[in-house]
Amino acid sequence: MKKVLLTRSPENSKELKDELISKGYEVIEEPLITFIPLHDELEKLDPIIDKYTLIITSNYSARLLASRYFDKELKCYVVGEVSAKILQHNGFKVLGLYPNVASLLENVPRGTKFLYPRGHYITHELNLRQKEVIIYNTEYKERFSPSVVSLFKNHKIQAVTIYSLKTEEAFLNCVKNDSLEEFVKHVESLRASPLVAKQ
Repeated sequence: MKKVLLTRSPENSKELKDELISKGYEVIEEPLITFIPLHDELEKLDPIIDKYTLIITSNYSARLLASRYFDKELKCYVVGEVSAKILQHNGFKVLGLYPNVASLLENVPRGTKFLYPRGHYITHELNLRQKEVIIYNTEYKERFSPSVVSLFKNHKIQAVTIYSLKTEEAFLNCVKNDSLEEFVKHVESLRASPLVAKQ
């Protein structure tokens, strides 16, 4: 049975985990990124959030906002289907859903009063003259757990999920810090769930 290492948190990997298991994979979970909500910054949003149209580009932002503002029917533009489902399920009005930030930037109406609640690291600058609030920090794992190191050394992991440039950097950093370069050469990279169906 092919073993796949999932690198996101269990709550963010549930759908992919279920899909992989249904296809006969064995799943090993090792979150490489931890998100830390900034409660003081979230509180600052309370009096102003309904005065803006939101831009949501991360799953974690969607989860944080959905749990806090589920009763406000806030308008938003969203990157990613999972984020959009979370927001819609919690009463948000999704005005546009896009597969990536570039597509969002091509299609959102200019001149809108945007609020961009985000993490401290972003891949793309939006340049929409938006108000930005950092609502979470991100910590990256430095080393794998001993059990995952053992699995790599015994060539038991055949594939690893990579979701973003930062996930890839965290993975490669752990490989380096645990001296696993020789043990991961055979490992296949799966970039999100649509690729899983092709395996």
